[in-house]
Amino acid sequence: MPWDCHNVTYWLSGSLAGAKWGYLTLPCAAICLGMTVLMVNYRALNALLMGDETAGTLVFNVARLHKLLVLVSSLMAGTTIAVSGTIGFVGLMVPHITRLLVGSDHKKVLPVCALLGGILVVWVDVAARLVIAPEELPLGVLTALFGGPLFIWLLKRNTAEA
Repeated sequence: MPWDCHNVTYWLSGSLAGAKWGYLTLPCAAICLGMTVLMVNYRALNALLMGDETAGTLVFNVARLHKLLVLVSSLMAGTTIAVSGTIGFVGLMVPHITRLLVGSDHKKVLPVCALLGGILVVWVDVAARLVIAPEELPLGVLTALFGGPLFIWLLKRNTAEA
């Protein structure tokens, strides 16, 4: 019983320690399906950057698009969280970093964001295993240490420009 609480707490902080190749079938399928749907709809996503009304005038069904985006993002996030736990700040910071690097076009942002997110998680996992070896820090702790200051910097940067 005490180990169950420890395992749940560790999972809630995010970890790749218990991940096995067999666990990746469903998340891989969900990510591939979700990325395909998003890449097919990249023009509609670009139109949404200009606002719902503008996207509607450009002949996109905004209500249907919103429902599709909620469904696809929930599917992708839920299946990955089921395997690795909640790893905070990756989904919040990586898209902003990607937009700074490649601009706002979703045709470029989506694949680069997926690649950068994967690279970030792998390298943070490596750091989590090395920082206090032989113990392992939860990934959520390290991504919060990285993501918190970055988030504050982005907020200050955007308020300075306004």
